Amino acid sequence: MFSYSNNYYQLLDENGVIVKIFKGTDITVMEDIFDHTIRAEYRKKVYSTRQIAGHRQDPVKRQQKIQNQKELDEYLRSQNQNN
Repeated sequence: MFSYSNNYYQLLDENGVIVKIFKGTDITVMEDIFDHTIRAEYRKKVYSTRQIAGHRQDPVKRQQKIQNQKELDEYLRSQNQNN
């Protein structure tokens, strides 16, 4: 399983069987901007995912995280302009 945006997910193969990944394994997480479907690339193959029940993200925390990222981006831009 892996964690993304305060949620936990499992990778599923084309037959819906759980794909085991180990702690520390690098994966690339992809979130569809329209329906927020989560997919992940692992070992050069893209898998669908299933969210683990009981692990739900707090929407307020997500919005705060987005705001914090925007503020960080603005700060870094201002620092790059000053250098």
